[in-house]
Amino acid sequence: KLILLDSLLQEISDYIMLVHRLCGGGSLSTLSPLRSLTPRLTSPHIRYNSTDSDKPAPTKSGPLEKMFGLASNTASPSTNRWAMFAPAFCTHVCLGAPYGWSAISAQLTRENGLVASAASDWALDLASYPMSVMIAAGGISAAVLGKWTIKVGVRKSLAIGGLLYGAGFCVASAGVAQHNVGLMYAGNLLCGIGYGCSYTPPIQALIDWFPDRKGLAGGIVIAGFGSGALFFTPMMNMLTNKFLSLPTYLGNSLDIVVEGGKQFARVGGELQEVVYATSGELLKLPYEGLAEGFYVVGSGNTGVSAAMAAIGAMYAATVVTSAMVIKRPAPGYLPPGFTPPPTAAGSGANVHVDNLFKTPQFWFLFSTSTLLATGGMGLMSVAKPMIQSVFADSMPALVTTSFASAYLMALAAGNLSGRLGWAAISDKIGRRNTFHIYTLGSIPLFGCLPYLIGQCVSNPTGPLATVSTIVGPGLLLNLRKVSESQALADLLSKVDPSIFASKFGVDISSAPTLIEAKTLTISKLMTIMPEGTVDPSPFLYNNTMYTMAGLVSVGAMLHFMVRPVNQKYFEKE
Repeated sequence: KLILLDSLLQEISDYIMLVHRLCGGGSLSTLSPLRSLTPRLTSPHIRYNSTDSDKPAPTKSGPLEKMFGLASNTASPSTNRWAMFAPAFCTHVCLGAPYGWSAISAQLTRENGLVASAASDWALDLASYPMSVMIAAGGISAAVLGKWTIKVGVRKSLAIGGLLYGAGFCVASAGVAQHNVGLMYAGNLLCGIGYGCSYTPPIQALIDWFPDRKGLAGGIVIAGFGSGALFFTPMMNMLTNKFLSLPTYLGNSLDIVVEGGKQFARVGGELQEVVYATSGELLKLPYEGLAEGFYVVGSGNTGVSAAMAAIGAMYAATVVTSAMVIKRPAPGYLPPGFTPPPTAAGSGANVHVDNLFKTPQFWFLFSTSTLLATGGMGLMSVAKPMIQSVFADSMPALVTTSFASAYLMALAAGNLSGRLGWAAISDKIGRRNTFHIYTLGSIPLFGCLPYLIGQCVSNPTGPLATVSTIVGPGLLLNLRKVSESQALADLLSKVDPSIFASKFGVDISSAPTLIEAKTLTISKLMTIMPEGTVDPSPFLYNNTMYTMAGLVSVGAMLHFMVRPVNQKYFEKE
């Protein structure tokens, strides 16, 4: 039994936790009269959200709590605030991996066929949606878990998020290995949850460290997120090449049996599914020493599964290590020489998170950001296969596999530069004016891309070719699929039926079955088209460009509708 002796409280405060454990380790709520008089039990630098004065202060109990507990979040006065950029930036580079997903999306569409898509392989949309799953899950979980990340602190939320993020890549790796799209998406979802745990804490920590340069501090951190593809793309290229095994080549001329749209050849006395890779398709692959002809389905390995597991382990280790390093300043921290500027009456008022969704301004800004991001997300999700699909045939010497990877990395570099540059500019010209530039500037960019692509294809050596190749089109996968179906139907109406039957072994009426089995594609059909037929591949994205121009126009109008928040939504003093 504990006897409350207020006069001796200061002397015995150091022993209260010991007595508590000896008495059975129950709740400390019975010690609330003591707690109010024992400041030494509570770190003066820890922030609490709870308003319950009877809750016990967090205590350190064990090495994990000492390393990641709430008390470990507060930095000492000697901490260099600039050093905090390193763990925050490294964390966001890891979280930005979805921006490089198109480095492997095309390979995922050939996981079984490897040199060409087999009937059982995933379509490009299924192979590209993981990026959307990760980013959407990350955004939602960041909002849902926001209060929790504040409650447990930046270090614990980062550590847990890093482990979930790395584990998600390993689960997705298992999905690829088993060719189970549901398991792969489950891994992407787990990645998104881990990303949601880890995204905002480093940003908030750096903003606390730099109240004098909030825009720049936040911009540098999220620049790491935007540059994620700069690490993911070359690393995945290296890892997939390391774990790659090429498929079995059977030759250029075989007796083929077509069943259900699939092609089969007799190998070792048994019928095995095969795919035919044209020379044009082989030029778009990152493999050397391959010849046009038939390859056995399932006899090779893209190396994507093992590469995903390896990079997942790297990401988990990096984020958890960053969690061990990063800290927040003590409450009320101000850098030397900085005096907060005076604010006009009411301008420093805050809108409580519970009232956020009630304000029309939130929904205007949310819709504007969503419409603006749609084009960029679509572009980044399939940037590598898209640039090859559009330009490889008209500019084969330039648009190689390595060029496509470099294009994706150039987009990531632009993403990084834009986050840094616009963050600094917004500190000068204001957030509203910066968003006006975003919205109004995007309309002509998307609108003129079909013209630039047309100029590039019709005149590959002209001056506009370089502009088209560097800028590149955006992508909405469903619009591309519609355009591709229309292009195939148009080509089939022009092809000679006898030549078609000789090439594919079935009558032209079976074309829908061949298309469903991925045996018939635009590139294969173009090999038997009459001379002068224009390849429709570069123009599959025109409708997408015009759609994106329309969406950002709507976003611009919504942003012009944003007005100051009504006083009724502010927190009461």
